[in-house]
Amino acid sequence: MILTFAQYYESNVLINYIRLAIGYVGYLILGHALLNITLKHKTGILLSVALILLGWASTFFPVFKNYNTNAIVLDQWFYYLNINTVILSTGIFLFLKYVNFEFNLFRSIAKHSFGIYFVHLFYIMLLNKLLVVNALPLVLYLLLFSIGVLTLSYFTIIGLRKFKFISNYIE
Repeated sequence: MILTFAQYYESNVLINYIRLAIGYVGYLILGHALLNITLKHKTGILLSVALILLGWASTFFPVFKNYNTNAIVLDQWFYYLNINTVILSTGIFLFLKYVNFEFNLFRSIAKHSFGIYFVHLFYIMLLNKLLVVNALPLVLYLLLFSIGVLTLSYFTIIGLRKFKFISNYIE
């Protein structure tokens, strides 16, 4: 939680050191905690949907409002330590935990989500360099961008698992 609020106190040297030292580890701790929390099936699904809607609304409404007037807004609202990103990520994690997927692709994505998590930032940075933000309507851009990052990350992990010496460390 300190990392989420740390961005508002960037002048504090101690908070910046903590932020640099911890980085993405907060998401690992959150994921571990959420994995070990047991809710009733229906409660887990309802909570996950509520968090997804809250996270989505708090992320995308400000972006939609300022999309054509301020390109910086994308960086501000999609920063990984923003509270809206944490809420949305928590909702998606819980949704994947409590929904039973019949479709094997979703099961495979869920199975490889830890590895996908580790490589997705590389593809976010790559696609940010390759794609023009204002070239498409925002909803379409974000949809294609998200699908692209997930697809590239997923196939990277599937490919890396082909190497026996790596497959023991990547799930």
